[in-house]
Amino acid sequence: MNGRSNIFLEITGPQRFALILYFFLYRVAFPGFNAVGSPDFGPEVWTLFAAEMLYTFLLALPILFYRRNYGWLHPLILPAVLQIAIAVVRNPTHLIIPFDNPLVSFEVETTSVAISLGTSYAELATTRLNYKLVLAAALVAYYVGFFGVKRTSVPKFRFGEPRNLTLICLIGIAATAAVTAAFIAYFGGLSGLIAAMRGGRRAAFAGLGPIQDVGEFGTVIALVWFVYAKRAFFNPVFLGGLVVSLVSALLVTGSRSSLIAPLITLVLLWWWKSRKVLVGPSLGLALMALAVVGAWGAIRQDYTSSQVDWSILSLENATEWFTRASEEISKRNDEEGDVAAFAGANQEGLLLGRSYVGSILFFVPRAIWPDKPRSVDTYNMFINFAGGSIDQKLPRVGVWGIPVSPQVEAFWNFHLPGVLVIFAAFGVFHRFMESFIRAYADVPAMWVVYVYIISNFSGSALSFVSTIRDLIFLIAFLAVLGVVRFRVSPRR
Repeated sequence: MNGRSNIFLEITGPQRFALILYFFLYRVAFPGFNAVGSPDFGPEVWTLFAAEMLYTFLLALPILFYRRNYGWLHPLILPAVLQIAIAVVRNPTHLIIPFDNPLVSFEVETTSVAISLGTSYAELATTRLNYKLVLAAALVAYYVGFFGVKRTSVPKFRFGEPRNLTLICLIGIAATAAVTAAFIAYFGGLSGLIAAMRGGRRAAFAGLGPIQDVGEFGTVIALVWFVYAKRAFFNPVFLGGLVVSLVSALLVTGSRSSLIAPLITLVLLWWWKSRKVLVGPSLGLALMALAVVGAWGAIRQDYTSSQVDWSILSLENATEWFTRASEEISKRNDEEGDVAAFAGANQEGLLLGRSYVGSILFFVPRAIWPDKPRSVDTYNMFINFAGGSIDQKLPRVGVWGIPVSPQVEAFWNFHLPGVLVIFAAFGVFHRFMESFIRAYADVPAMWVVYVYIISNFSGSALSFVSTIRDLIFLIAFLAVLGVVRFRVSPRR
């Protein structure tokens, strides 16, 4: 990798222009024109429009004021690129018909069933405005943290070349697949597992988290294999291992993101190996993500049946996959879980660190601490959608997670000061990751570590847990592979 002028993969002038155009057309201009023709158009809409302009400007700041040492994989830019990718997957039609399906809405009224959003028009308008301003404040704090630290020390590690790469990776993936097979057998087979998920994954998988963690780790092994393998996509052994690891992760967790997230990391690492943006694979990933969302949701969500209709996976029903995906994504957007959590924080009070404590102490089993705090997603569902009180004990069954952004999680725990402190610290962490990968740009395994962390750790408590867990497994695996040698000293 020596001699590369930009390890983060330079963004060309036309590419930069396209990114800026996308941000301001699809986040500001098109939704703004759409709002002007709305019957609800009034002063409240103008304030929401102004807040969105501010947020979009801050989001696009590293691209607007691009420096030559930035790039597609730079920590200032990669999260914004991923945000575009997620927006396209969730609402692909906004690219073609932006007025009928806008990426951003300036409407004040809501169709959400959230109890916390059942307020007056004026109160809801204020909630939406303050919500967007908190997102903007988090970005400001992040930039202060990132640019406020000029230099960070990076520990010095000893690395070697992998030994017996194919054999060790195959054994690792086979071991995780065996754990997944045992997990499936525990539920009486694949149909029994999927039927159990219909009653709620949280209740069905209670106490089985460590087994799921091991079963899911095969995807990370496949990523390490990919960065070291030559012509990996022409190697049937690698392709077989990749497919097995992805399917194992999907089955053992029941979560579609456990398959989609590794694929996103794989494509980004493919960009890094190729030294260019690969449009075809990226579009292919978007289509695959939609297919997985629709197909897996279709077989998992027939709540009235204890049987599984496997015929839905037939290619003849591919159109239905995308229809189901569109319906589910639209349902989740209408849910407005993030805004509901923000409103609930102001109405019901603060969590005061509860979701962070539960995550930091993830290694403490609930068998030892039955009342260990839950994730913020669970509190969101219980308080803002089911009408529970913040002082009530959460039931073990009957509640699930409704996603909350890391910005709103910080706000719900510690109000605005929490947002500023946590995201300033997040900016400092990204500065460290930039220094880290510059120091070890010649070590392929460290690009797996770097891209995985930047892509998956968003600053939320849940992403912290999953990232730390996978890093522990990854370091142990790299030690077995002979890549990591355990002698550490300060490096500047």
